[in-house]
Amino acid sequence: MAITGLLMFFHLDSGLNKTAHEWLGWLMVVAGVAAHAFANWLAFKRYFLSSKLGRGILAASVLVIGLSFVPLQLGGAGGASPTGLGHPGAEPPPRPPRPPPPARPAGPGGATHRPAIGGAAPGPTWLPPAS
Repeated sequence: MAITGLLMFFHLDSGLNKTAHEWLGWLMVVAGVAAHAFANWLAFKRYFLSSKLGRGILAASVLVIGLSFVPLQLGGAGGASPTGLGHPGAEPPPRPPRPPPPARPAGPGGATHRPAIGGAAPGPTWLPPAS
């Protein structure tokens, strides 16, 4: 795990490195929990089933885990995210295409109108096209 994590951190990973890192991580977590529960099974059983506090902790844990599967819907049928950030990974809607700029009127000989910078300029404002 340390090797694959370091490779990913320094962007030296290739192939199945990320997949192996994720799945081996899950395997380590599940195996660790299973080994811990197996090694301490009698103590777990005695604590959680013989005392009222243990049964209360067990019932509260089951209740919280069960409630975590209930979807939260705020703001009516559409359901807004509780954080207001939308769904994770959701992309914003595409922007509509920008309309083309308005056509500039042509002056004598096909020259385009170039407005003066900073207000009115001395002299004509109809200039020939730049070459």
